[in-house]
Amino acid sequence: MDRNDWGPFCKLLKAADELTAGKPRSGEAVGLMFRILEEFTIDEVSKAIKEHIRTCKFAVQPADIFRILQGSAEEKSAVAWRVFLRALDRFGYYTSVRFPDPAYHYVIDHLGGWIRLGESWHILSEKEIEFRGREWRRLYEIGLRVASWTGEDGRLCVPPYFPGYHEWHNKSGGYLEHVPPVVDISDGSLIFPAALSEGSKSGISYLTARAVTDGSVVNAERGDRDE
Repeated sequence: MDRNDWGPFCKLLKAADELTAGKPRSGEAVGLMFRILEEFTIDEVSKAIKEHIRTCKFAVQPADIFRILQGSAEEKSAVAWRVFLRALDRFGYYTSVRFPDPAYHYVIDHLGGWIRLGESWHILSEKEIEFRGREWRRLYEIGLRVASWTGEDGRLCVPPYFPGYHEWHNKSGGYLEHVPPVVDISDGSLIFPAALSEGSKSGISYLTARAVTDGSVVNAERGDRDE
């Protein structure tokens, strides 16, 4: 949020406090809350406050907003697993891809890379997929703590993207002019080489990812494998 969001934020918070019978907040408290939450957009904060009101009778606090928008490590890993499944079904391992945050890349790199995972996916049984999901989520939670795009603060530097089969095949054959662009899993946009070195900057919020992937994802995302 920025200063243009100050007015809408104040109105939103006042309405929320009236609905939850919260006591009036001082201007200093509202200002502090605004600064604490400024990393989020006003739309994200609005969605989080509405969700809080639906599930809690007490006045909303910054910690409630963070919990709803970011989720716990366990919640994040469950959603990230569904995002991975959806990406595998939608784009497949022939496509070069970049995921929303370094933790995804930590897992995929640890498990052998995008092509290897995609090639082996369609021969897995239901029990093997369930086991793979547990392992994937465990590694993602580790990745949240140790992985980064740049290796700053002693963290593990992960690949900025994963080449798909088309890219690997064309480069192996010397057809460098026919290397396809990379797909950003966050929004499906295409990324060209000059923008690949620093990892994803667009990202996707926990709340958005959860909304996109809610439902019976495992069966839906496996596509034609069960046919």
